[in-house]
Amino acid sequence: MSDPSASADPVGGGGDPFGTAARRDAIRAAWADSPTRFREDANAEEDLYLGGYADRLLVELAQNAADAAARAGVPGRLRLRLVPTVDGGIALSAANTGEPLTAAGIDALTSLRASAKRDGAGIGRFGVGFAAVLAISDEPQLRSARGGVRFSAADTAAAIADVPHLAAEARHRGGRVPVLRLAWPVDAAPPDGYATEVVLPLRDDAALAEVRTRLADLEPALLLGLPQLSTVDIDGRVVTRATDGADVLLTDDGREQRWRTATAAGSVPADLLADRPVEERARTDWSVLVAVPVRPAEAGPGEPALRAAEYSARSADAGPGDSALGAADHSARSAESGPDDTGDPSTRPADTGVGEPVGRPTGAAEPGARPNGGGWVPVPVSGQMVHAPTPTDEPVGLPVRLIASFPLTASRRTIPAGPLTDFVLDRCAAAYADLVAGLAGTPAVRGLLPPAGFPPGPLADALRTAGLAALRERDLLPTADGGRTRPDRAIAVPDPLVPALTGVLADLLPAGWWHRDLAALGTRRLETAELVAAVTGLHRPPSWWHEVYAGFGALTLETADREALAALPVPLADGRTVTGPARVLLPDDSPLPPGLDPLGLLVADPDAAHPLLARLGARPATPSDLLRDERVRAAVADSLDAEEPEPVATAVLALVEAAGTAPGELPWLADLALPGRPLDDPDADPDWYPAGELLSPAGPLPGLFVADAPFGVLDADLADRYRPGTLAAAGVLTSFEVLDESDVDLADLTGGADDDAIDLVEVDRWAAAVERIAADADPVGLRINRLRAIRDLDLVRPERWPAALALLTAPPLAAVLAADATLRTAAGEAIPVPGYQRWWLARQPVLDGRRPIDTRLPGDSELAGLYDPAPGPAETAALLGAYRGLAELLDAAETDPDLAADLLERLGDPDRTVAPELLAVLYPRLAAVLDPEQVPPPARIRVAPAKTVPAADAVVLDRPWLLDRLAGRQPVPGGGDPVAVADLLDLPLLSELPEPDGPAPSRTDPE
Repeated sequence: MSDPSASADPVGGGGDPFGTAARRDAIRAAWADSPTRFREDANAEEDLYLGGYADRLLVELAQNAADAAARAGVPGRLRLRLVPTVDGGIALSAANTGEPLTAAGIDALTSLRASAKRDGAGIGRFGVGFAAVLAISDEPQLRSARGGVRFSAADTAAAIADVPHLAAEARHRGGRVPVLRLAWPVDAAPPDGYATEVVLPLRDDAALAEVRTRLADLEPALLLGLPQLSTVDIDGRVVTRATDGADVLLTDDGREQRWRTATAAGSVPADLLADRPVEERARTDWSVLVAVPVRPAEAGPGEPALRAAEYSARSADAGPGDSALGAADHSARSAESGPDDTGDPSTRPADTGVGEPVGRPTGAAEPGARPNGGGWVPVPVSGQMVHAPTPTDEPVGLPVRLIASFPLTASRRTIPAGPLTDFVLDRCAAAYADLVAGLAGTPAVRGLLPPAGFPPGPLADALRTAGLAALRERDLLPTADGGRTRPDRAIAVPDPLVPALTGVLADLLPAGWWHRDLAALGTRRLETAELVAAVTGLHRPPSWWHEVYAGFGALTLETADREALAALPVPLADGRTVTGPARVLLPDDSPLPPGLDPLGLLVADPDAAHPLLARLGARPATPSDLLRDERVRAAVADSLDAEEPEPVATAVLALVEAAGTAPGELPWLADLALPGRPLDDPDADPDWYPAGELLSPAGPLPGLFVADAPFGVLDADLADRYRPGTLAAAGVLTSFEVLDESDVDLADLTGGADDDAIDLVEVDRWAAAVERIAADADPVGLRINRLRAIRDLDLVRPERWPAALALLTAPPLAAVLAADATLRTAAGEAIPVPGYQRWWLARQPVLDGRRPIDTRLPGDSELAGLYDPAPGPAETAALLGAYRGLAELLDAAETDPDLAADLLERLGDPDRTVAPELLAVLYPRLAAVLDPEQVPPPARIRVAPAKTVPAADAVVLDRPWLLDRLAGRQPVPGGGDPVAVADLLDLPLLSELPEPDGPAPSRTDPE
């Protein structure tokens, strides 16, 4: 960029201290002598302010001010104002401190591409940046303490009007002439306190609107690359720049904006300048500044919009590119600023020669520096353009501001490819890595990593690639134990696991670093399966494992995570470690019984227990849950064959007692080996029996069973040590054992299936009787809803049945006796049937040697004479199946052929009597039930309540009007089916007897 100041003394004197008249004459003569020269100058100037320098007005003015301050060695101040002009218009005034305007500066202004700063002592490069003023003004002025100059499109046009071919060219161009070639003196001083003032009378309202917009949008970050410029006063809005260590502090009307910077500088190797323009070759220095806004770490993301007013990346002069800070979506245009490549040499890193600087970049971490970057968190910026030093059209592709001395094309918009560009790019990558490293103590630095996705341009792609490579080579990332490590060695784990794994995993990152962004740096993120593998085999105290479980428990676990955690190690209370929480039992606050080791239980150490283990399948280690553990069940099943069953028995009984297990709740406990003696030899040495084959010595059963019953009697000493309920829950028989099965297939009973659960005496006969009740139903699919029975009643000694019945008819066994069953057909029909237990007992001689089905209730008169009254209490007899009236008898007989046959036999017993009202119904009902081919005919036939006759003397009455044929025979009622009665009793029908004095008719002969 061009600057109207220079270091030489002014020339000329009087009213034209810079000799502008002579300059005008020389240039005018050159134009007159060469018509094409005029056109070339006009075209070149238009190319500058319409092309390369468009939209850069304020940046050029700021850079001029910075250069002037640097040459004078004073802090730079720039004041921007909109001021009135004498003709009633408005002008932009830009007053700055520093060195005043010089003759060399005038030369630069009036000579295209001839900078006054060819010695490299300024920011501008080509001496053409001042052309940016032509975007808004046709009458620019420069006022200085040493004198001033002005330029004028109108005066230039007038100056060439008398040269025909120049006037013609101007007309051909629509009146547009080169403005900055002819200068006139101006007699006006800058404001007090300033060395130079640029006054730009605004061309029109559009220019005024443009200037107002640019003044309002002037970005404080413009000063990042202008260290010589400390203050910019924008019509009362004051922007300042100061430094604080590695930080640049920018204030905008008192609102502070802090930028962390990393800078580097050095000398460019001569061979890299060989293909650059001649005037560029004098610039042998390179410089880089990488910067990012930072906020106080303690402010947190909850601070409103991250103070977006301070940290927004607004464009100072509508430079190319939009930017945004952090999560805030504030569109803005990138600022135009330049690097500190010409300031006080004492502030720059020492130069060791070609290409490499010495000294620590300002963004690099100092020894002993706080690991979180001094308590500041970066606020990434996006959409940035490379500044070289003014903004280019080249995207940075990184979330930082980059100001670097890249070579530029003539437009100053693009960066050409080449060795010098590659050289500077590598230095940019190193400075970028320095900046990131200086802030890498906070996970927020992830926002400074190269973003994912396609790079916005070739240079951005190269910057990303080089930046990542530089980051990978640094001890960049903090470790959980306070150190630093290279990204490709670092390990990240979910935050909740960091405390437990610190000191366990080398190069472990602190909390907050579990993020996929780090994959680009080669950092490993351990997934759940890898974490489980990492802790497997470690020997750590149980409390450490609790911390590990707490870490996993704080995560949202997907199916794959749960599958991986199924292999998580768990320390046990006995000092062992096992794999798999699902195998483990979790202790609670209640103490467990001692002596459980023989059971092989996997009880977690109380200090390691955590709810996560329960989520992964571990069960509570309460006594009740321990009893249900597969290891306890296996120990019980193997106890009888164990070399020493006693420890297992003691442990299991302790759990049963502590759990308060109810009898029958865990049927498999009946396999527990317990000491006992043979039932028939109480003085024998103890031996081991399954608990289910032992009788409680305090119970009634030892005195009820036959001597050869397959039972032992529990050792009395053991019985004294436990509550009766504990021993009963373990399977020891304190009373008769009850079988209770649901949904039983009737075919399994009638077919005699080999099933211990249905090992009941004569259960097949009961099933057959049940099947006959459902004779009309499809026999396939018949099922008993619930089968309840009392075991081992067949082992009761005959003389002990009164004592046994006392047990059976009292709760809870009485409910089993009283319970009927329900037969369910395949079609879903429910048919009530007698329960097995009462059915069986009714057929056993349990009432003083009599079967209940051979008796009637004492109060029943209907069956008196036919059945004897049941001995003992009527309630007992009723419960066991003694008959209550004819209807009950006949219902039973209809479903049991044996009962019907017994009734048939009783009817022929001459020692019995029958109620008169029964005579008419009994034989017909029996004929409907019994198959004559299966039942032998009775020898005697009941013909009256107290009278029986031989079968040869009886006849079945089918036609009462034929009584004259009786011929001495006794009639038997035939009911509704006299033929069936005749077949059952093997008797003739009355109608089959011959008439008196006539032949006997056939059963088929018609009357």
